[in-house]
Amino acid sequence: MQEQDKTNVAEDKLAQTCGTTVALWHKLIRFYNIASNGLSSGVEQQIIMESTTMRHMVETGELAQYLYDPNDAQWFLRLCDSPEMHEKTLETNQNIIDAACIVFAHGILEDCVHEYLATTAVASPERWECYVKRKKVELVNFKEAPFEQIRNDKIEKLLGTDVKRESLIDKLDRLHRIAPPSEERQQMEVSYDRERLVRFDRARQNIVHGNDWSSYLFDFAQEWDYWYGLNFYFACLVCVNTGLKLSTKRMGHYWSNRSAKK
Repeated sequence: MQEQDKTNVAEDKLAQTCGTTVALWHKLIRFYNIASNGLSSGVEQQIIMESTTMRHMVETGELAQYLYDPNDAQWFLRLCDSPEMHEKTLETNQNIIDAACIVFAHGILEDCVHEYLATTAVASPERWECYVKRKKVELVNFKEAPFEQIRNDKIEKLLGTDVKRESLIDKLDRLHRIAPPSEERQQMEVSYDRERLVRFDRARQNIVHGNDWSSYLFDFAQEWDYWYGLNFYFACLVCVNTGLKLSTKRMGHYWSNRSAKK
């Protein structure tokens, strides 16, 4: 691939990653706001439905047959109608919304970082040579392809296997090794906070593997602002270290296309 062709491919991938990620972040916060803002009325309707069902079971005696003391049936009815039950239901369902959005956000961020890594591999494959220089290569390959093609194939395979399976934090660490921040980048409005992202990664693990839908130690809407800003921070890392330019026109094209998808 000619140098100019390689740059065009890399810059298109850069714009696609940035634009698509922006669209996904906007979709997520839109879903979060709709779900959270409609929660109160939704819970109210659910409680009315449950109270109606419970009242029917009490009045017909259906519930009493399952209780040691049939008089306890009225207690269940009062519990369904209590303010405490309403507040608890609100809290539980908000936690579920938060948990779902944290898992979605983790997926967006992880895919975003992986695609920026892939962009650096296209733009500056020499930065990846240290990761593939000891990979086995059949001798016949040297007769059929130049070194650069063999190297690039190995990098592509690495990205699709080992790197793809890495944790979010490992991917972030790798991106910062391949495209380290310069002093100018330290002055960005959004600064990189590894420990903050470690906490986020642990929250996602607790949700997925521990079924932990309890309250979290951060505000989702506030964290969304940070995750959204990281997209441009990563794009800047790639540009500064590879010399690529981010085309706002191309980025807008991918943004609008991804926004239009269901």
